[in-house]
Amino acid sequence: LDLFNRLIRTRPIPSIFPFNQLLGVITKMKHYNKVFSLIKTMDSIGIQPNVVTFSIMINCYCQLGRADTEGFAVFGQILKLGFHPNVVTFNTLLNGLFLQGKKIQALKLFQKMVDNQYQCNHRIMPNVITFSILVDALCKDNKTGEAFKLFELMRQSGVKPNVITYTSLIHGLCISDQLDKALTLFKDMITLGVMPNAHTFNTLIDVICKKGMLEHAQELFDTMVTKGTHPDIVTYSVLMDGYYLQGKMERAKRIFVSMVAKGHEPDVFSYNILINGYCKAKRLDDALQLLEDMNCNGLKPNTVTYNTLIDGLCKVGRLSTAQDLFKDMQGHGQNPNIVTYGGLINGLFDNGCYSEAMELFCMTEKNRLKPDGVIYDIVIYNMCKAGKLNEAKELFYSLPTKDLQPTARIYTTMILGFCENGRLNDAENLFAEMEQKGIPPDDHTFNIMLQAFLKKNDIQNAVQFLNLMDERGILCHAETMSIIISMLAADDTDCESRDRLPLDLFHRLIQTKPIPSIFPFNQLLGAITKMKHYNKVFSLIKTMDSIGIQQDIYTFNIMINCYCQLGRADTDGFAVFGQFLKLGFQPDIYPCTHVTYGVVINGLCKANESIAALTLLRLMEKRQISINVNMYSMIIDGLCKEDQVHKAFSLFREMIDSRRLVPDIVTYSMLIHGLCRIDQVTSALRLLKEMMEKRIMPDVITFSILVDALCKDNKTGEAYKLLELMQQSGVEPNKGMLEHAQELFDTMVTKGTHPDIVTYNVLMDGYCLQGKMERAKRVFDSMVAKGHEPDVFSYNILINGYCKAKRLDDALQLLEDMNCNGLKPNTVTYNTLIDGLCKVGRLSTAQDLFKDMQGHGQNPNIVTYAGLINGLFDNGCYSEAMELFCMTEKNRLKPNVLIYDIIICNMCKAGKLNEAKELFYSLPTKDLQLTARIYTTMIHGFCKNGRLNDAENLFAEMEQKGIPPDDHTFNIMLQAFLKANDSSKAVQFLTTMAER
Repeated sequence: LDLFNRLIRTRPIPSIFPFNQLLGVITKMKHYNKVFSLIKTMDSIGIQPNVVTFSIMINCYCQLGRADTEGFAVFGQILKLGFHPNVVTFNTLLNGLFLQGKKIQALKLFQKMVDNQYQCNHRIMPNVITFSILVDALCKDNKTGEAFKLFELMRQSGVKPNVITYTSLIHGLCISDQLDKALTLFKDMITLGVMPNAHTFNTLIDVICKKGMLEHAQELFDTMVTKGTHPDIVTYSVLMDGYYLQGKMERAKRIFVSMVAKGHEPDVFSYNILINGYCKAKRLDDALQLLEDMNCNGLKPNTVTYNTLIDGLCKVGRLSTAQDLFKDMQGHGQNPNIVTYGGLINGLFDNGCYSEAMELFCMTEKNRLKPDGVIYDIVIYNMCKAGKLNEAKELFYSLPTKDLQPTARIYTTMILGFCENGRLNDAENLFAEMEQKGIPPDDHTFNIMLQAFLKKNDIQNAVQFLNLMDERGILCHAETMSIIISMLAADDTDCESRDRLPLDLFHRLIQTKPIPSIFPFNQLLGAITKMKHYNKVFSLIKTMDSIGIQQDIYTFNIMINCYCQLGRADTDGFAVFGQFLKLGFQPDIYPCTHVTYGVVINGLCKANESIAALTLLRLMEKRQISINVNMYSMIIDGLCKEDQVHKAFSLFREMIDSRRLVPDIVTYSMLIHGLCRIDQVTSALRLLKEMMEKRIMPDVITFSILVDALCKDNKTGEAYKLLELMQQSGVEPNKGMLEHAQELFDTMVTKGTHPDIVTYNVLMDGYCLQGKMERAKRVFDSMVAKGHEPDVFSYNILINGYCKAKRLDDALQLLEDMNCNGLKPNTVTYNTLIDGLCKVGRLSTAQDLFKDMQGHGQNPNIVTYAGLINGLFDNGCYSEAMELFCMTEKNRLKPNVLIYDIIICNMCKAGKLNEAKELFYSLPTKDLQLTARIYTTMIHGFCKNGRLNDAENLFAEMEQKGIPPDDHTFNIMLQAFLKANDSSKAVQFLTTMAER
């Protein structure tokens, strides 16, 4: 303004030229309205505008998005005053129209310009800027073909494309996923002497990084430096982003350090890329260090920075740090947005803090933030998870009143909630409602519904859904396929479905593009094998082979198994085994192929060729291939079935004495069965005693074999004692066992032996353990009708059964009956009910019962506390659970390892790793020995929170202390290595697992 005032006070008044210079500068400063004001002043004192002045005005209107109105009005004024617009005027107006999205109007203007329809004194030829504007606009509109036609016209017109033209075309090719053409054009421009600028390189490096071609991106970066184009902050940021997307955070950090060393000041965007990468890699301490660096360097973190960190901290359970950061961002002038709230609300839910999450959700409205569909989806999902279906449904249907229409995603969440809580009719109605409202269900919706029908064994609806999915081109998810395959392998699927579905599934798999890996094919072949359609397996494997699906060791194992089941182990089975070895799958090299030897041994034994199987075992010994318990068990079983029990017994002793292998429950059961077959029941009972002394607990099969043998030997008294032992051992009877028990009961009555209350209790317990509550209740009623007064133990059996069946109202009714009949419920009664209520989310009733038992003179024991503490944790009441835990010490109760395991597990879930670790190592001071289970819980906590080194150290400590890790420990560690992409350690663990 000062300069302008100087100019208009100058005498004589200068020409228009310095005024245009000044107006151009003010335009670059984006003070467009000031430009109009100054031009008015110039006009008022008689300073005549020229074409340049009018072009500046047009540019200002274009920048304000008014090219098609005021911009064209000024253009008309130029023509009216007799001025001849130049190419700059046209370029300015063209650019403005494209910025407004007025593509058709812009192209018409270009055509009129070329045809000289504005009757300028000479024909105005488009220059490189004109063509570049048009090419850029067409590329941004994803019309790369039209842009290339214009590019050719440009060259034919003798206009040489510049770096901007080429860069626009390269950008257009990149966004239309034509990278190869973009790279060819890049080479062409260099050949023609047009040097790429930083923007050209950045465009290519960005798309190459996003495709995961990092080596190529690095080569291009090096070419950029070699050709003298200095990488800018965008180049470095794009390359950093590429390395982060590949999880290569060390390389990303090196790029960052290199950028700083070259004198580039990293901006917030650069820091955000690294912070996001560290959060995704669960390296939160590194991410927080970068936040500190930003503050130290005077760089103000933005909302994205805080949102990324809060979300990352929540995902590893570091809730308190996330909440501190939530407060801190407000202190630094960054107001949390709806994304911030969404991340923290989700984190609180995920870490079991239901009430805190709901409080924060309510805060969004208080802070005048409008929750979006994503937040409502999170809240509805977690309401369903907590069993609050009706509240979730109410919130779902209230969305339109909040100007939010339920999306397919929110519908799917609500449908999932209904399905998981057993309300399949509600789910079906909601699915139908989606269709009626024109909201197409997606693959997730279909798969959730299909899985629900399958789990309910509703084959008819499942098949209908499969057909509907076919019509709409929707594929089954891997989990759905697994459920279908498991269902096919089950015995209770109707025959028609079992015969029809396998082929249907196979054809789905081979029609999927790209064709899936061998894994789902093997799953399906395994299921068909269980269905005993062995020849169908061979036929499908041939089809797989014909379309190029390579067989792996598991496919070979399935084939061998099929031949074994057909009694052809010694011919075709061995032929496949030979083919297997010929292809290089050496069983002594691949630990997982021990299964192959096992399959062959099993096949030989089933074909009554146990001696041949024993010969193969001896061959394995010679080749120093490790032999496991399972192989011995199969041969022992085969020998027993061939009535060579004494030989089987010798092999049993060999595996213990020579091999130092510990027989498992299967080995003992097979040998017991063999002894019972040759009427040596006394020897079998001695073997039962031996296994129990070795702390190998018999299962229902072991007991069934012995009960059956005793019944056949007319020793019903001993059989019933065995049933009582089974009950005391906590072994659940199967269907066959219950039939034996009922037969024994009927025999007692027939022979005039009156069943006592113990007999009734044993039978009731059997039915309860099988979930047959109506039968159990009939036994209870029969006992009362026969004049037996049920005792506390009788009631406890029924209450436990109802709790397991989630029929809590029936269980509570029995408690009331006990009180009415003057029978005092004991601690077991209350413990069972409290635990059952907690498991179905009825916390307030459980807490009332906790108080009630004390009022009735029953002091809660450590099991009571454990059940309620676990229930509080499971229902998101962390602080209440911890308060109750503290009460155990106040009440002079000594928490056992089980309670500490629950506490440590939930501390880890809440991200309180250090507190959990401290409590873990304090256990020996409380006279409690660390068990494999509690070690596994702590290891799981470390793995879940990204502290894999701590998990490894703890695993090594277990081994050193002689506490053998179990299958859970191994699987947790293996999964952690796989997720961390540490293939070397994963393979080591797989090998160790195979050896054990």
